[in-house]
Amino acid sequence: MPATSLGALKLLLAHAHPALVHAPIAAALFLPLALTAAIFSKVNAASWLRTSRFLALLGLLGGIAAMSTGFLWARDLGGIAAGAWVPHPFRPSQSFLFLLRDHQRLALSGLVIGVATFALVQGAFTNPARWKRAALVLSLLWAAVWGAAGHWGGRMVFPEPAAETLLQNGEASGSPNRINAERTT
Repeated sequence: MPATSLGALKLLLAHAHPALVHAPIAAALFLPLALTAAIFSKVNAASWLRTSRFLALLGLLGGIAAMSTGFLWARDLGGIAAGAWVPHPFRPSQSFLFLLRDHQRLALSGLVIGVATFALVQGAFTNPARWKRAALVLSLLWAAVWGAAGHWGGRMVFPEPAAETLLQNGEASGSPNRINAERTT
């Protein structure tokens, strides 16, 4: 594949991030409901447990795709320098980089929690009484962490009114397009 084609493919994948993030977050949010049904249902507990496994797997695989494309997008915007894995804010005025760093930390933490949750859901197939409740507790944490990651992602795209006022006054930079300009000044 020519270098220009690879660059275009990376850019296409990077810009898919906003569309890809919704499925894993939704899976993490609905997983506690399915696990609750698996715990308390008298009729279809096994079906709810299979649904829980599907949602956990969807959340993990979708999360990996969303995190990969998010990393490419952050690189494309100049938020993560070439050769680096995380953004490095230089001054407090670079609010976008601080949001990006926290967004990235929450997403990675959620992925780790998601792996543990999936393992517990898998364990519930062999020992339901022991693992279902633990999986439910972790799934609630997973939903909260990825919900927070989604909130920070939304704040990067749609700054809050106070941040917009600071931007208009030139006191802060939340715009990804200003990152490279700030680094050189």
